Amino acid sequence: MMRKFVVALFVVSMSVSVGCKKQPPPTPTPAPAPAPILEAPAPPPAPPPVVVQPRALERVQFHFDSTAVTGGTTQAITHNAEILQEFPSTRVEVQGHADERGTTEYNLALGQRRAEEVKERVSRMGVSSSRLQTISYGEERPMARTSSEDAWAQNRRAEFRVLASGQNEPVEGTVP
Repeated sequence: MMRKFVVALFVVSMSVSVGCKKQPPPTPTPAPAPAPILEAPAPPPAPPPVVVQPRALERVQFHFDSTAVTGGTTQAITHNAEILQEFPSTRVEVQGHADERGTTEYNLALGQRRAEEVKERVSRMGVSSSRLQTISYGEERPMARTSSEDAWAQNRRAEFRVLASGQNEPVEGTVP
């Protein structure tokens, strides 16, 4: 009987030892591989800046003791109106001038009438009069300082000074 008891004990101990066998530690799950680093594509190159060619306003000439707009004067006014229509943010000062003949008061009034006439003509061609200011310098700012028919003809004029212009509106006046 002892033998049966030993065999039974052996079987029980084997069963217990098999059932209590230590399990090996679980193998750790490997960490996920890091996501590949993707470089953002380079931004497209900036487009080249728009270069607008400067447009120059033209001086308007007048006959002696006159505000009449004729011939080349009409062409200069039309040219200037087209430029001002093309560049809608540009504002200008129209300066009226006279030659040295006549009194200072008369020449200031004549210069003002010339500047106003040019402003009116440009306005009728579609440029808002709010973009045009006038001033008269009479005989005070001559182009030519001699006393001759040629010098007087140069001094009877309307000039354009750019007061303000928008970005990419390179308008050049006839005076700085």
